[in-house]
Amino acid sequence: MSRLLSIATLLLSLLAVPGHALDLGQNWTKSETRNVIVYSNARDFTTKAIVTNIERMRGALGHVMGLRTESAVPTTIFVFDGEPTFAPVRNAVFGARRPELGGFFTRSGDRFLAVMEVEGGRDGDRIVYHEITHSLIENTAAGLPLWYQEGVAEFYSTFTVKGKAVVVGSIPKTFVDVMLETGLMPLRRVFAIDTRSPEYNGAHAGPFYATSWLFVHYLLVGAPQRAGQLGMYLALLDAKKPVDAAFQTAFGTTPEQFQGELWSYVNRPKLQVVSYTFPDLNAISVPAPVPVENAEVVRAFEPMLPRPAAQ
Repeated sequence: MSRLLSIATLLLSLLAVPGHALDLGQNWTKSETRNVIVYSNARDFTTKAIVTNIERMRGALGHVMGLRTESAVPTTIFVFDGEPTFAPVRNAVFGARRPELGGFFTRSGDRFLAVMEVEGGRDGDRIVYHEITHSLIENTAAGLPLWYQEGVAEFYSTFTVKGKAVVVGSIPKTFVDVMLETGLMPLRRVFAIDTRSPEYNGAHAGPFYATSWLFVHYLLVGAPQRAGQLGMYLALLDAKKPVDAAFQTAFGTTPEQFQGELWSYVNRPKLQVVSYTFPDLNAISVPAPVPVENAEVVRAFEPMLPRPAAQ
């Protein structure tokens, strides 16, 4: 789930919004692949680039993490062409109090649905990449710790394409602000948080997401001397070993002592990013967007809205 918006926050906000109050505008197109359906009122070349990069990301994560990239149910994404078209939807859902949002998402049954703005300088695409990572993880493995799911999703949310390579692991600017303002969350607390915890939901979730991201980032790319220890730790947790015993066995230290390593890592002049080269990365072909009736877009958007309360 994205740091910017939890499912609980989304649904609570939507409860006050009747479905007929939402105007999605005109001039929509549809792009559909086996794994994603994109409704867009952006320019065709923008829409096609978004769909292409989503398919590239799915393929890259399949190679890098061994994730199952084929989904039983396609992810549905709504792309709005900048602030003028996105603001009415965002304001209808959240009111005027969330002007910083560049995207949001929810889940309906086994379907992921996401909304993003383009050409606004926001990070709506990062939210979509975050959620796609979640969907691929859930499609491959169950029961992973919440901090790992969110840390990995944030790690890959900065996915970018450069020529025949993909780059991941850049630090999200919002995390810099969080770490400067509140510092890191104690790892022992990070490991104890679940989806019901107040630190996971709402406006105060930043430290949990930033610390989870940093912990995963450090173990994936910043600490070659600890190669394999993350996998060992996850295996011990899956075997129901107590958290402290599993941590000591895997890392040879305590969470409190490990926290010092993370602080040292934060203070490095520049954190490492990772580049993967795939010869066939640019060979991905997606269909051109085709015009679609407004009514279809509205119907597709309906699962994001709550059902009226029973009378």
